Amino acid sequence: MDIQFILSQERIWNKFKRTKFFAGHSLGEYTALVCSGSLNLETAANLLHQRGKFMQEAVPEGKGSMLAILGLGKR
Repeated sequence: MDIQFILSQERIWNKFKRTKFFAGHSLGEYTALVCSGSLNLETAANLLHQRGKFMQEAVPEGKGSMLAILGLGKR
C-alpha cells in the first residue's frame, strides 16, 4: 500500500461518506486514519515517510529475513 492508495481511498470516502467505522492493518492503518478524519493527508504522508526511514534503519542492509507459512489448513 502506498500514498496513491491512500489518495484513492480518500477520494472514495469524500464521494460517498457512508462509512461509520474504519480499520486497517500495517499501512492500512494510515488509510483508515485519513479516511476517518483523524489525520490529514499531509500528516499521514510525513508519518509514512518517517516510518519507512525507521524501518530501514532498524535492520542493517542485507540482514534479516521473512518467512511465510502456507497451507496449514490443508492437513
